[in-house]
Amino acid sequence: MSSRAVSRGILVLSMATMLASAIAMGCSSSKSLLPYDFSQALCRRLSQCCATAGFTIDASQCVSAETSGGNGYVFDPDAAQRCLDAHDADPTGVCLRGAPPACDGVYRQPNLPPGQPCAYDGLCEADSWCIGAYGAKVCVRVHGGVDGDGPCVGNVDLAGTRTYPASATVKADGVVCGPGFYCDGNCHALPRAGQPCAPIGCADGFGCNTSPSPHCEAYAGEGETCLATMACASPTSGYSLPKSTCGPGLDCGPSGTCQKLPKTGASCGACCGDGSYCSSSTCAQPLSAGARCQCTASEQEDCAQCASGVCVNGVCQAIYKSLASVCSGWVRRPG
Repeated sequence: MSSRAVSRGILVLSMATMLASAIAMGCSSSKSLLPYDFSQALCRRLSQCCATAGFTIDASQCVSAETSGGNGYVFDPDAAQRCLDAHDADPTGVCLRGAPPACDGVYRQPNLPPGQPCAYDGLCEADSWCIGAYGAKVCVRVHGGVDGDGPCVGNVDLAGTRTYPASATVKADGVVCGPGFYCDGNCHALPRAGQPCAPIGCADGFGCNTSPSPHCEAYAGEGETCLATMACASPTSGYSLPKSTCGPGLDCGPSGTCQKLPKTGASCGACCGDGSYCSSSTCAQPLSAGARCQCTASEQEDCAQCASGVCVNGVCQAIYKSLASVCSGWVRRPG
């Protein structure tokens, strides 16, 4: 993982993690920005964004958020000052787009070498994972694996999601089974139609049907009969039946057949393409800040109806949806 990805993800998606670790980080000269000062200054700026969504931030909770996720990162006071300056130059930008690029590098990973104790992947050097039992994890340098390679320490799929099988042996060097393969001692090809499901599922384009026994089936293709869509929403029925579930890039349309993702103005079942969303069986463009929205409480920070992704009290907000998650972790809603 790059320092850019670490910094931006931490500063916007998981700010609570970093603010807690900031307090515990080392010191700098009296002329440099201290981690605690940076935390306070950043919280003041974030509170302005949170306020646009009807939240009131708890400053002390923001600064002292207790989580161990950020422990071990290195604080750069010069980068921290550049980050604050960028916030001041564009005070509403973080609400709409997340952390400004100038905030990259405020917290950087220490690049622990293979074999060193770690808490999570971000502390290890590039091409290494933090693997092992809780409290006994170590950095492991990983190599891409295909069918027959091993012994393996884990899996990674096309989306970059990582899994660690219980059977994996932890050591300083190991094989990671790439997309299309799974780790079971050695790497094995993911099963296809008619074959028993693997612990992590089936090959791309196939799903696991658990009846009468777990086996892989191809998802429904374009023009085939369907009951559900897997592309953009959790289906209400049929998901355990791959052959009745439209595969990636397809929508189960009103006629009950799989169709290519429709665009604005076209009829839809659950999913749309071109950035639109399915509203009353028709694809529509997301609503601007201030427009009325009808997402449920559980969806208010991931509301497809709003361009920002955030719907609070029935109104689309001008706030970055990942930042909204940060706000909701530190704030109280107005009564």
